[in-house]
Amino acid sequence: FFFSSRRRHTRCSGVSWARRCVQETDQMGGLCPSMKSLISLQEDVDTLKMGLDEVKLIINAIQQGRKTVEEAVQKLEEGKQMLDNSIDDLMRGKQQLESNIHNVTSQLEETVQEIDQFKGKVKQSVGDITSRIDEFQRKVQEVLDDIFEDEPKKKPSNKSTFDQKFDKALDLSLIHI
Repeated sequence: FFFSSRRRHTRCSGVSWARRCVQETDQMGGLCPSMKSLISLQEDVDTLKMGLDEVKLIINAIQQGRKTVEEAVQKLEEGKQMLDNSIDDLMRGKQQLESNIHNVTSQLEETVQEIDQFKGKVKQSVGDITSRIDEFQRKVQEVLDDIFEDEPKKKPSNKSTFDQKFDKALDLSLIHI
């Protein structure tokens, strides 16, 4: 026969475990301590499994939250880029507007100078025309005086002297034409 010298490492193993468990159950009037330990371990394992399931749910929620945060960050970066582009466009528009205002201001200043020059020319022209009119009136008066000095006196008419002189000057000017 072959005898093994190896000792068993568990307290209740194989057939001896069953015998001992039954004996302890009978003596204590309930479950043996090994069985109680197994049930307690199974409850602990079930609790750990539920905890693990909850941890998995929390991890999923965190991953979803992380994904949402990453999407929000990406949208914020896109929004920032859009704002930067808008600011650049506004700055270019501002520079263009300032350039246009400067050009219009320069043109207005030139126009004001031209208007001032034109006003000076108009004043000079009005002065020339006024002096020519005065000269013409003086010459007309001289002609009228010359005409009426040479002409004999006629009977008085209802017209004023100026009207009579004017009519006579008009008649003479029509004869020369």
